[in-house]
Amino acid sequence: CGCKNDENRANLPNLDRGLIDGTMKCGIKADRKFNRNNKSGARGVHFDKVRGLWVAQMMFQHKAYLLGRFKHKRDAIKARKVGEEKYFGKYRGEVEMEDTTNFTNELIKAFESLKKEISNNKNSRYLSWEHCYKEFEGAFSKIGSLKDEDYLNLSLHLAFYLASWGMYRGSSFLLQFDYKIHIEVVKLILQEEYKPLLGYYWGKDAEKDPQNLDLLFGDKRLVESIKGKYVPFRGKVEKNGETEQDIGKVEKNGETEQDIGKVEKNGETEQDISDILVTKILLGTLGCVPAYDRMLKRALKSGKESLKPGKESGISFIQTFGKKSFENLVKFYSSQESILEHKRKGMTFEDSSKEYPQMKFLDMSLWQLGLEKLKEEKEDIDGGER
Repeated sequence: CGCKNDENRANLPNLDRGLIDGTMKCGIKADRKFNRNNKSGARGVHFDKVRGLWVAQMMFQHKAYLLGRFKHKRDAIKARKVGEEKYFGKYRGEVEMEDTTNFTNELIKAFESLKKEISNNKNSRYLSWEHCYKEFEGAFSKIGSLKDEDYLNLSLHLAFYLASWGMYRGSSFLLQFDYKIHIEVVKLILQEEYKPLLGYYWGKDAEKDPQNLDLLFGDKRLVESIKGKYVPFRGKVEKNGETEQDIGKVEKNGETEQDIGKVEKNGETEQDISDILVTKILLGTLGCVPAYDRMLKRALKSGKESLKPGKESGISFIQTFGKKSFENLVKFYSSQESILEHKRKGMTFEDSSKEYPQMKFLDMSLWQLGLEKLKEEKEDIDGGER
């Protein structure tokens, strides 16, 4: 860009309003429109007919950078993206914060808060997700040669991760069994057909990615299959000295609760506890969906109230886990992709430079925001009682 050109600045006295550290804001946004003469479909990439190669280049602060010449267009596009991160990265986050929703800003602040908490405690319970996910990631590379002891180890990791995130407390049926209850679920997930879901990055429109959506919600129905593996255990849970044979009937306050997924907690009804369990499992083993727990639902409630027309038009947050709810989360992420991705890439595993999966990053942000909203609500209630 020619932002620092003295002649340009003299002719445009109001130019500083669109600058940050001498760099034109509109020139570094990831979603800015292509020039009319762009034929490659990628910014800063064109075909050199003389050399027969694809060229990646860019302008930054009145200086041209040749990023390389390549046989394949995809390599030139990759080089351009690396160049943008190198030269624009310092400014892009700050610039695009100006173009986000209040909800996105809240998410980012919540994420930074949780990230700081994790970094300050090398033995944080939050790291139990990392340990579990890495074990399953390694197991996927050994499909076909996994032994009984591998499944036992993975089940133990899954159980500890779930316990760290509240799934072994209160009236949870999991408390009545040892960690081996998870073995069949582990075997179910560790199949070659589900490997594409591992750490998967959902694109701009989940509806246009029917194959992986189908693995979760369609004919493959991983979500329902996981639930089915727990039915035999859940149906045998002892309650008040008696064995509850019907998973769908639980005595509560003298009435029969037809859906075991509805549990009264702090005066509120938690809808479908089995979805909370299943999404936590999917997050811990595949990292492909966020956990639809109480904190996420509180965050989505606040998001629903704060979204403004514009980029987010047509997005409606649904607090119950399902295909439509998940698709809307993906749409929201895509509408704010540049700023969210800038933050996500700064969250890496403790012992490597590998980035957290998209849905784990989103889960962290929503969970922390939900927790903060819950604290605010309690403070409001306490303040009103004084």
